[in-house]
Amino acid sequence: MNLFDAAIQTELGIYEAPALVNTGKYTGAVNFPSAVGKIESISSAEDFKSMEGLIDIRINYTSGQSISGGRDTMSRSGYAIVEGPDIEFVRKQLLELHDKFVLVHQ
Repeated sequence: MNLFDAAIQTELGIYEAPALVNTGKYTGAVNFPSAVGKIESISSAEDFKSMEGLIDIRINYTSGQSISGGRDTMSRSGYAIVEGPDIEFVRKQLLELHDKFVLVHQ
């Protein structure tokens, strides 16, 4: 869908957004920390693939690479998204991801 066309059609009363459907699921995300320097060791997405509720994960670096600059909220070495039946499940899974993430600099 072209968002520009949808905006015009909405204003003209032609387009109506579909109704939201409650799936009964909760989602949450965690950003993995980063620090400037050369990476000696870092977790990989494969380390977490079997985690229950994990729907997406990305780790932007591998061992031997260097992380440069960044002192803002977008500075991260990766992220993960979790989905679950209740907020407590999602919270526990996000904390486990954060606790098991490894980043060691040389």
